[in-house]
Amino acid sequence: MIRFRPLLPGTLFAALLGLLAAGPGWAQVDFPEPNWSAPAARAAALQADANAVLGPLFDQARLGRDPDLLARLQTLAADERLPVPARERILFDFAQGLGDLPPGAVGPDVLDYLQGYRPRTLVPHPDNDRVGIPLFNIRGATAGSLNAWRRQAGYDAGRTLLAGPTPAAAQDYLAEYNRSSTPGRQGLADALPLASAAQLADIAGQSLAALPMRPDLSPVAVRAALLLGDPALLRRALAAGDGPHLAGPLAEAAAELDEPGRIDLLFVMLDTASPTNASLAVGTLAPGLLHRPEVADRLFALLGDPAMGSAAALVLAASTRPDLQDRLRELAAGDGLTARRAALALASAGASRPGSGR
Repeated sequence: MIRFRPLLPGTLFAALLGLLAAGPGWAQVDFPEPNWSAPAARAAALQADANAVLGPLFDQARLGRDPDLLARLQTLAADERLPVPARERILFDFAQGLGDLPPGAVGPDVLDYLQGYRPRTLVPHPDNDRVGIPLFNIRGATAGSLNAWRRQAGYDAGRTLLAGPTPAAAQDYLAEYNRSSTPGRQGLADALPLASAAQLADIAGQSLAALPMRPDLSPVAVRAALLLGDPALLRRALAAGDGPHLAGPLAEAAAELDEPGRIDLLFVMLDTASPTNASLAVGTLAPGLLHRPEVADRLFALLGDPAMGSAAALVLAASTRPDLQDRLRELAAGDGLTARRAALALASAGASRPGSGR
């Protein structure tokens, strides 16, 4: 199976901006209590030779013997000779390991069993020791393997489509992207480096033209622009994208561009993109550029902006540089929105871990 470099995830910064605007919506929820301490459960989980059990399980999976495999899994889950954490550790390792097998290596009966398994080893939640959480999230491990299969299938589809004639390849590729799941789309994006320059230009052009109606095409347009090494196309793709679909592509661009390229992209986004997209650009690109005076000055100027000032404040709050802190203190002594945002940044910086500044 192809091993991929993971796509860069959506930024935590975007989530923080959402939390600033969210209201306190609470619901009454009953949570299970823990029935194991974490150290005791981990020790009990080691009271079995996991490899000796996993080997035959994976053999059955590779041979396609689903009925026998399902029976073995059910027998393992009920084997009272082993402590429950040991059984669940093996089930978890098996579910997680399915992602390394070819897509569809096991059928629906096995997958339904793993996804429907109810964990019995509950340890205290790190933030609330009265709430129990699974030590081995078997359902989550199974979902991860299914997503790995879907991503592999997307890659295989993309490789096949991009091997076709150039005029039809881009249209067929985007049609496949439109009907694919999120992991499938990630796999299709993984296959883009296989495209020729002409195919990439066609895919970038078609996806960019469709962005106003199809903002979910942002990752394709951005990755194609990066592979083409076309800064102007990249700026257009990011400026025209949609906030919820833009966090990952922005982070990918930040990882690929050199420092001057990141500064240029940040300023273009601030000058031409919507406030939502510009705020995402601030959170993604600016933290690693605060040592550049022109970037710091731009962020300080943004503090009074009703739409983007919160983004600037969050980035400045992450820095404990004395010169930036002094500027924030001077602004916080005044009045108005800029002063309030500067005070918020100072309060957040004071609560952060020492040494975390840039």
